[in-house]
Amino acid sequence: MTQLPQDIVTAETEVDDDFWIHAAQKAVRKYCGWHIAPNVPVTGTLNSKGGRVIHLPALHVTELTTLEVDGDDWLPFVRYGGDGLIESRDRPFPAGVAIISYRMVAGYGLEEIQDVASIIIQSARRAASTPAGRTKSQSVNGASVSFDITGGGAPAIDLLQEERRQLDAYKIGVMP
Repeated sequence: MTQLPQDIVTAETEVDDDFWIHAAQKAVRKYCGWHIAPNVPVTGTLNSKGGRVIHLPALHVTELTTLEVDGDDWLPFVRYGGDGLIESRDRPFPAGVAIISYRMVAGYGLEEIQDVASIIIQSARRAASTPAGRTKSQSVNGASVSFDITGGGAPAIDLLQEERRQLDAYKIGVMP
């Protein structure tokens, strides 16, 4: 029998407020496709389909410090905006898997994303207080919540349609 390196959850796992906050942050970041905040150095590699424009996996890029294509420095040959788009001024980017390496500083300051923080807090509170089942609908002024207990029965982080709509401003599109 193969031994797994570490269990995801053990009997000692604390399912407390911190657990739900971390789970909600992960759900929001997964939905948006990047870390959103804070503004930190990020490194990585990208695939390329070729062409003159590529997209970094971030929407709030404050600094691009390295851009290498197949090991060559391309930083002098590109221009970029804070939205994560990079345009080659000289030649098209070649197509390839993990052909582009980057270092950037990206993410919003925590003071800039109170709307995202609010969604994280709301979804964490909802999951922590939900009886076995998933939140199906929620009414703000009527203060009513209904649950769908047919989906497996475990409480989960569910982003409501209105929350997803608000997060769409922070969501990156399909990456090559």
